[in-house]
Formats: sequence, C-alpha cells, structure tokens
Amino acid sequence: MRGGAETVAALGRYDDLVDDAVRFQLALRAGKIQPPPGTAGVALQDFGRFFRSQGGRARHYWTQYVRPHWKLWLGSAALSAVLLAPDEYLDEAGDIIEGGIEKIAGLGGELLAGALRGTIRGVGEAAKDSVRDTVATTTDVFFSDVWRGLALAVLLLMAVFAIPFTRRRVMAMLGILRGAANRSPKSEKGRRGG
Repeated sequence: MRGGAETVAALGRYDDLVDDAVRFQLALRAGKIQPPPGTAGVALQDFGRFFRSQGGRARHYWTQYVRPHWKLWLGSAALSAVLLAPDEYLDEAGDIIEGGIEKIAGLGGELLAGALRGTIRGVGEAAKDSVRDTVATTTDVFFSDVWRGLALAVLLLMAVFAIPFTRRRVMAMLGILRGAANRSPKSEKGRRGG
C-alpha cells in the first residue's frame, strides 16, 4: 500500500483506520471511487492528507457517515469530493452540513443522501436523549430530598466564592441590593421629616 508520509502519519494517529485505508485503496484500484467533476481524481495520499489536515473532524465524519454506509459511497464522486474539499461539506465537528447533503445527493445519489439524513436524525435523537438523561440524573441526585438540595446549595456557594470573578460579581450585586434597600419608601419618609 503506497499512501505517502501523510497516510502513514494519519494511520499512526488513528490506528483504527488501517482497515479503512486498505478498503479505500482496493476501491480506488477497482475504479469504485470516482473523481469529482473537474478534477483528476483522488489517491490514497488524499485519504491520508484528509485525516492529517482535518484531525478529529475527519475521523468523526469517517466513523459516523462513511464507515456505516461504505457501499453507498462507492460508485460515486461524493466521497472524493468530501476528501478534497471538506469545508464545503462538513462543519467544525465533522458533521455534514445541510447544504453538504444536497451536494452529496447530486454526486452520490438520493439513496446515500437519505441514509446520511437518517444518521443525522439519529445523532440528534441521541444527543437529546443524553441531555434528558443528564437532567434526570441531576434531579435524582440533588433534588430527591432536602439534604441533597442543601448539598447542592453548599457546592454552588463554594463555587461562587472560590472563583474570584464570580465572587466580585456576587459582592457587587449584593452591594446594589443593599443600596436599593436603603432607598426604600420608608427611609424616604424619614428624610422628608416624617
């Protein structure tokens, strides 16, 4: 397998991609990965360059979208287009942007685009479930009885006063409240003489 220094470096960084690199090379040799319109095509070096330059973003994209739908990417120019111009298809985290899905549909067909939309929906549902579970666990831990609620209050107070920026802000707000209490209507009567 000839992938150049960048491919070797990428595989050293992400050793779980070795099988993917071999599969990619075999698909290239079989002509199953097409070049995007107006380009000469891709090589194994482009695979390595993609992972080397994009880092975790590339790995997330590959493991989330390519690996589970490998056969749907074959026979089209969609995969090589993403490898050569990731900013047109991916956000900073490595998820496919909405406009990217439409471009992929144009290059890889509606079947691939539909599978990617389903993956994106699934990721969104998983994130929603994770937030819901976190809130439920926090509620169970800190709000199930009075003592746990008091423990949370103590932890919050410690955090407020342990962080200088927060402490200054809280003290400033208390000073404002104290000043407002001193200017209450009752104290205004006393100043006017009664």
